[in-house]
Amino acid sequence: MDAREGIPLRFAKLSANGNDFVLIEGTEVSGFSLPDLARKILRRRFSVGGDGLIVLEMKSESSLELKFFNPDGSEAEICGNSMICAGKYLRELKGLRGELTVHFRAGVRKIRIKEAAVEAQVARISHKYEEIEFPEIEADLKGFFTGEIGNPHVVIIGEIPDNKRFRRIAPLIENHKRFPSRTNVEFLKILDSQRGLLRIWERGAGETLSCATGASAAFLIGLNLDLLSPPAILQSKGGTHRLWIEGDEIWLSAEALLPYVGEYLGID
Repeated sequence: MDAREGIPLRFAKLSANGNDFVLIEGTEVSGFSLPDLARKILRRRFSVGGDGLIVLEMKSESSLELKFFNPDGSEAEICGNSMICAGKYLRELKGLRGELTVHFRAGVRKIRIKEAAVEAQVARISHKYEEIEFPEIEADLKGFFTGEIGNPHVVIIGEIPDNKRFRRIAPLIENHKRFPSRTNVEFLKILDSQRGLLRIWERGAGETLSCATGASAAFLIGLNLDLLSPPAILQSKGGTHRLWIEGDEIWLSAEALLPYVGEYLGID
């Protein structure tokens, strides 16, 4: 059964710092090919459009599962901004508050749904990283790779590249032979010990306005290199992530919007 047979899918459109998603509850898509649905529903100007498809299933009042699909149909291990948006959805449409556990392919994380904010625990300061050079792309190009957040990230510290350089080297890093599952790419410019700028290239999506796991990776590496101190603000094209530490955990918050809900008919 699918939307083509006359049964529309109910969805919500959400955004966290301009990183926009289509959220559908799991009960709506039982029996669907979720990669196919993502490729169709996320097409901008031809469908609902978005950076990703979130499929949400409540396990209990304090536990949920999130599956996340990119516009090319690939499934991501984790998505930090999807946690922020899921919390916004559950607060505004389901009336939930408090701390919930969130289950991803990458493991279990946490969100706090407050009256005026949603906070997400995305990473840990103990997560490992390594320095990598890319001489075949540019002679002096190097970055810091971490896969322990749950999905892979390469963070390059320095000036934010112009459009031409960004669009040339970011996809080359994403698809580099060192990363068989591809990688996300973040360019980080340090402004001072508590502020930085980010430009983001996401695996399977291209340039996006925001990425919470990318901000967490940049924060993690900035902390370990003594370039950033908590709490810190990382600014991307779509807005800011505020990041801080609780014990070994990296938490963040971002502005979330829920502009509309609707029904997807699946008609080409």
